[in-house]
This record gives sequence, C-alpha cells and structure tokens, in this order.
Amino acid sequence: MLGTFVIPVYNREKTIDRAIRSVAQQGLSGYEIIVVDDASTDNTLKIAREWSNRYPENIIVLPFKEHSERVICLNAGIRYARGEWVIPYDSDDEMASHFIKAFEQAQKRDPQAMIISWGGLIQWNQDDYTRTSVRDPWQPPIGPDGRIGLFRAGGIHSGGFAYKKRLIYENGFIPGRHNPYSQGEIFLRWHPEVKPLYKEGQTDLGNPWGQDYMYAYQLSRNLKKDEWVVLNQLLHVQHVRP
Repeated sequence: MLGTFVIPVYNREKTIDRAIRSVAQQGLSGYEIIVVDDASTDNTLKIAREWSNRYPENIIVLPFKEHSERVICLNAGIRYARGEWVIPYDSDDEMASHFIKAFEQAQKRDPQAMIISWGGLIQWNQDDYTRTSVRDPWQPPIGPDGRIGLFRAGGIHSGGFAYKKRLIYENGFIPGRHNPYSQGEIFLRWHPEVKPLYKEGQTDLGNPWGQDYMYAYQLSRNLKKDEWVVLNQLLHVQHVRP
C-alpha cells in the first residue's frame, strides 16, 4: 500500500465528513484512511464509522475509550498504518482534489524522497465572511554539507507533509503525553541544539504545542537535501476558526 492518511479527531462532527470525503473521492486504490477518534462525545465517531462501512478495506476507525491528546492519537494511527508513506492532517481540514495525482507524480519523479512538503490555502472563517490566504510550501534550510540544517518552528503544520513510514521508525516517535505542554520541554532535552532558536525560558514550541515541528525536525535532521522534496503546489486547505 502506498499511503496512509492519519486523521486524529475529537468532537468534529461538523468537519470530519469533509476531511474524509476530500480523500475518498479521489479513489482509495493503494491508500487507506485511519481515523483515530479521541473519545469524542458528539457524532464524530458515528460519522467516521459510516465511512468505514462504505470502504471497510480502506477506511479504518480506531476509537479511544478515554480522551488523550492529539499526538497520542497520531502515534497510534502511524503504528497501525500499512502504507509506505504516512500523511497526517487535521480533522477540520481537507486535501485538494488533485492531491493523490500530484503525490504519485512526485513519487515517480523523486524516488529518493523521504519527506514531501507542499503549500496550501488558509481559510479564516469569521462570523460573516471567509478570508483566504496562501501558505507557501515550507522549505528547509540546507547546510554547507548538503544536509538539512537547523530550523525553527513556524509554517510547519499538519496537512503540509508526508513522511516515509520507515523514517519515523528509524528516528523515533514524538512521545505521547496527556499534558501536551510538557512535550516542548521533552523535545528541548532531546535536541538541545535548537534551544538558541527560542526565547529564553520558552518551552512552548507553537500551536498545537509544536508537535508538527517536532516531527519534521526529528525526522529530517540527518537527511540530504534531495531527500526532502518540496512541491510548489497548493494541495491542502487549512480551515481556521476565529
């Protein structure tokens, strides 16, 4: 199987259908969607299971009995994934209608890739209007040795990256914590070299608590520049609530 979309979700009955549909309508041959429900109290789990009933081989629902946190759900989905690639994104967002086509073209063009990133649209949903802006694809800095260099958090978000699954297993998962604020402190202990990039005393690495940044940094720090492929395309829609 080529790819696994992992969607951690908690109480998103108004958006989870859109998130799943945006992938399923592109065809799931060679792909699967894993929805990890973090003990939702609304109809989120019901909606996800309806999709799983329609595509039992390709849409899997993992329900938690007790509420945990996003990174715990994400790790659970990755461990369950069968795909060669892991594509995490949020339950209130969606993938562009041409995502799978563009993703497969990138695979053929750059078979050495271990990380693929792309751009997206940000829709700010206000009370009486929607404001749209463009998020450019995030490009890592390249050191003089031709490897991925040191980079700070910012511009890194779920929905903008795909990772080779074996890269995650080789470099380690971000530790799941019921108190997500402690993750920034753990990450700084793991990677003290990033400390100068943050304000003195700062351990919060971004919203939500720097999890997307931590994944990207930890997985890329030993990669060569051609192993991180940037697609200059808008392949993701990030919906931001006011």
